[in-house]
Amino acid sequence: MGKQRRLWELRQRGGSGLGKIGAMLYLNIEALTILSALFVRDNKDTERTRLINISSCGGYTIVPTAVTYCAAKFYVSRFTEGLTDPLFPYAGNSLHNQQRM
Repeated sequence: MGKQRRLWELRQRGGSGLGKIGAMLYLNIEALTILSALFVRDNKDTERTRLINISSCGGYTIVPTAVTYCAAKFYVSRFTEGLTDPLFPYAGNSLHNQQRM
């Protein structure tokens, strides 16, 4: 996570603050959603298919200096868990959300 500041302490100019938040949200939410959807589309009928997304225990807690990170990791967990039943109803297929401790 690196050195984090509280969300309201982000610099207004010169910018690593908002740019870092945008990049993190793109990686953990937008890219993950698009790539997972493509994987499901291409593999939903393949026996013993596995989709493993990496999350973090940070997604199940709030760290005052990493609120955005925690929220993004919660999305990873819930999104992956939400795909399990509707898209992979076959007993041999499953999705996994691997949490890093």
